[in-house]
Amino acid sequence: MPGMTPYIMMLFNTVRMIHSISKYYNTSDKLSALLIKITNQMIRACQVYISCQGTASIWSQPRSDVRLKIQHCLKLHATYRTAYQKTKEKLEAMPGERPFSFSEQYVFGKFEAFCCRLNNITGLFDDIDKFSDFFEGRAEFVVGCMVTPPA
Repeated sequence: MPGMTPYIMMLFNTVRMIHSISKYYNTSDKLSALLIKITNQMIRACQVYISCQGTASIWSQPRSDVRLKIQHCLKLHATYRTAYQKTKEKLEAMPGERPFSFSEQYVFGKFEAFCCRLNNITGLFDDIDKFSDFFEGRAEFVVGCMVTPPA
């Protein structure tokens, strides 16, 4: 994912040019279908990245590694949304250019739901870490009581 982030703005510049030049992608339906395909590919790339090309689950990897991968995916989403907004504003400022006119929820909703699930996983990892510390401390206390005879 880190390698994909710098190219997002260039991707939207290409989409903007396609939108203004192409005779096929000149409708909001066709352009939104293209952006939905791009969004779905990004989600799939995040899934493959987090799962080590599908070879490991989040539970079989160190939590710190999974957290880092999740942060990369969340950054990709934020960069994707920011690039879209900048491109949209650029189109609105250019006279004679057709602005993007489609439902942002329709295009970005699936990625946002995916990011919400990633945040839930991070929260779950936080809870696991808290309770792991608690149980480790409790186990040390129990072992200490078993070793030390009562007075």
